Amino acid sequence: MVSILVPVFNREDLLLETLVSIQKQSYSNWECILVDDGSNDSSLSICKEMENRDSRFRAFSRPVQTIKGAAACRNYAFENSRGEFIQYFDSDDKMLPFMLERKVEKLSRYPKADFLVSKMASFDADGRIDHQDYPLTSTNLIADFLTYQVYFLTPGPMFRKVFLEKFQVKFDEILDRRQEREFYTRIVLSEPVYITSDEVHCLRRIHGNSIKSTFETKSSTIQVWSKFLFYRQLFLNSQQKYGTLMNQYFGDEVTRMIFFFLKKGKLGKAWEVLQFRISIG
Repeated sequence: MVSILVPVFNREDLLLETLVSIQKQSYSNWECILVDDGSNDSSLSICKEMENRDSRFRAFSRPVQTIKGAAACRNYAFENSRGEFIQYFDSDDKMLPFMLERKVEKLSRYPKADFLVSKMASFDADGRIDHQDYPLTSTNLIADFLTYQVYFLTPGPMFRKVFLEKFQVKFDEILDRRQEREFYTRIVLSEPVYITSDEVHCLRRIHGNSIKSTFETKSSTIQVWSKFLFYRQLFLNSQQKYGTLMNQYFGDEVTRMIFFFLKKGKLGKAWEVLQFRISIG
């Protein structure tokens, strides 16, 4: 079984299209765990309705004692998953009909692989599809992943659940951004065995109400602070084993962050960044 884990928040206008794309998969042995993050529109009702129509959908609300956000929803979905394979997905994207079938078939042929990564294209409101070419591996994977020369989009990997269970912290609920990037970077730093597919298996929706688009309208102070928190949590969640690597690839940027916050008069933030800069060397 494949467990498809989907966080949901205020997506009533797009959610049904996403869920139908899951329902129409050529591979039928799946469950889709939907975790609503406190939507104030009809998103939760749509999830419940799909659960009533098709028992493979399972609808939950994020527990009130957890931190609000997609990270907590994904983690709660993982805790409730029953599948051998884990597929993360977003509530505004679309699966192509063969996505699960192709991934399961290839991953099953490589029993020693921890996960498989495939590619993702994008589409807009007019239905135009953009096939961006980007690498999924390299001969110097850790360095290239740290410097964004190689990257995985959120639904790119299909994981073996037993592999993900090795990570005590999965999606970090403290971070407001880059939770996927932080977790996937830790995965790459663990030197996993994985395989790739250059085939496009799903489509990312480009629209003005996406999390990425909304965040990009915020102030430079918020954006720089968010990136600093990503670096710091990556260091902490990796048991502080990769200070030398982080100093090598992020050290100069972190130093610039110190001066950025000093110029902005944010002395408390500058001090926190300085402490981190010292801790990585």
